[in-house]
Amino acid sequence: MDPERLTMMSMRGICMFCKTPEKETRTKHICLETLYGFYSCGKEECINKLFLETDNWWKDKSYGDVYYLKNNHNIKVIRTNGEIQDGWSILSPLVLKNSQGIDIIYCTSRSTGIERWCTIEMLMEQNPEVVPRSYKNLCIDCGIDMGPINHRQYCGKYMCSNAPVLDETLECDENDVVYIAYPNKMR
Repeated sequence: MDPERLTMMSMRGICMFCKTPEKETRTKHICLETLYGFYSCGKEECINKLFLETDNWWKDKSYGDVYYLKNNHNIKVIRTNGEIQDGWSILSPLVLKNSQGIDIIYCTSRSTGIERWCTIEMLMEQNPEVVPRSYKNLCIDCGIDMGPINHRQYCGKYMCSNAPVLDETLECDENDVVYIAYPNKMR
C-alpha cells in the first residue's frame, strides 16, 4: 500500500483498511513537507493496521533505491545549469513519480537553502553506493581473491585453478599400474 496526500480530506467516514469506516479518521504522516501518509477510521483493528503499515513503509519503501544516502549531508546533485554541486541532503523519505513517470525525491542544499525534486537515477549516478569489503578471502595457493562468500581454501573446486601443470614422463615396468592425470581443460 502506498501513502496518500493527507490534505483536504474528510475527518470522518474514510479508511484505507476497511470498507465500513466508523468514528473519526486517524492519520499518520510519513512526511510533513509533502503531507503524505496513511489514514484509518477509529476501529481498533484499523488503527493497528495504520501503525503496522506505517512501520512497514519505513522499513521497506522509504527513500527507495537511494536509502543508502538517507543520512548523507554531502550528496552531489546536478543543478539545472549543468553544474555539479555537493552539500545536498534528502529532505523527504517519499519517492514519487514525475509527469514523465520518473522516480523523484525531495532534496535540499543547506548552504544555499534551495529545495528541489531530484531524480533517483541522477542521485545514484552522482553518488554511487560504496559497499565496503570487510576482508579478503584468498586462495591459499595463488592468492587470488575469491569473494566474501566463498568458503573454500582453493579458487578451484578441489585445487588451485592457477597452479602450474607439471608435465612429467613416468618410467615404469610392464607390471606397474599407471594412473594418468589429465591437465585442467579450463586453462
